Amino acid sequence: MDIKKLSLSEKNQYAVTNILQSIDNSRTYCSYLENGELRYEIEEMIEKFKKKVEKKISDNF
Repeated sequence: MDIKKLSLSEKNQYAVTNILQSIDNSRTYCSYLENGELRYEIEEMIEKFKKKVEKKISDNF
């Protein structure tokens, strides 16, 4: 998501940037899971959640 295309105040830009970064960080932490099947399932869940969050942000800004 390119947040520069959105009309965001400085505070909102800070919030959106950090929310999306936190979701990406959860993927990084997930990579440390030793159980490959579990890691794959959680990565899929994270990706679906990220898309929902991005859509919600786009719809509201």
